[in-house]
Amino acid sequence: MKKLLLIFIATFISLNVFGQSGGLYSDWYLTSYEIDLGDSVPVSSITPHIYPSLSINNNLEFSGEAACNTFTGSFSYDATNDLLILENIDATLTLCDFQSHENFEIDYFNILFNATFSYSIIYETNGSESLELVSASGEILRYRDYPLVFSVNDNDLTSIIVHPNPTSDYISISSENSMIDSITIYSLTGKKVLEDSQGLNSIDVSALSKGMYFTEVYTDAGRSVKKFIKK
Repeated sequence: MKKLLLIFIATFISLNVFGQSGGLYSDWYLTSYEIDLGDSVPVSSITPHIYPSLSINNNLEFSGEAACNTFTGSFSYDATNDLLILENIDATLTLCDFQSHENFEIDYFNILFNATFSYSIIYETNGSESLELVSASGEILRYRDYPLVFSVNDNDLTSIIVHPNPTSDYISISSENSMIDSITIYSLTGKKVLEDSQGLNSIDVSALSKGMYFTEVYTDAGRSVKKFIKK
């Protein structure tokens, strides 16, 4: 896919709007990272699946989730060298349930705790955006502006129906061709908020905050992800 790479200039520090969703100031979802030059690790290769995120506000404060821990902090901007400078970062220290998640968090936090980052915003021809952070020692974090979808079968996607959408209380999930095994609902940051493993095909979402959510549906034919809006 053809990409247009735009590296922000020093005027970034003003509150001008960059890009279709505000440029750097956005919610980002990690797709891959690189510690050793040329050795990129896709997030999709980590199992059980995770949804690492990074939200950057226009005052350069940030928050996010790794595998099982969250973090907050803030950047400052070096206009002379066009760099993000890490001012502070705090992370929770919960032990993950899976060694693969522990290994990921060691790598991820080692990169995030670097002092300086260069950065670029990539505008895709389909309207989406990506963020690349490169540490002073060469490690790379690559994000995009929507969560990962894992192993989605196109035919299965068309057969899964989430209704009503938008909804204020319940959602029902139906499949034309397959039996539903489990349903999991994630927030935009990738946090699991609800789960049904009984195959009831209906979930009470009345307690959720307003906004967009992702419904992960496992059937005997595979896995699908659908969006819905809680109003």
